[in-house]
Amino acid sequence: MSFQTAAELYFWAYRNQWGQQRFDELKRALDRFVTLFPDEETGRLWGEIRHQRMKQGRAISPQDAWAAACAVRHSAPLVTNNASDFSGISGLHLLP
Repeated sequence: MSFQTAAELYFWAYRNQWGQQRFDELKRALDRFVTLFPDEETGRLWGEIRHQRMKQGRAISPQDAWAAACAVRHSAPLVTNNASDFSGISGLHLLP
């Protein structure tokens, strides 16, 4: 799981004022995954993905670009409910 995905899930929990029990459940659920952090190559891919999408006339948010860059970097599929947000990214395998 991308570090960005974990960050967004925690933000969602804070924004929705989850109680400690639900927050602890989220933490336990996330602990089942390996969190992927960016390295220099992931950063390069992030820049490439953002530029690629800009040239296509299809902007991508920095957050989505991080998730995509982590997936491409580690040859991992990206699971999403918003496949159209990630379509057209070279080397990215989507699991909608």
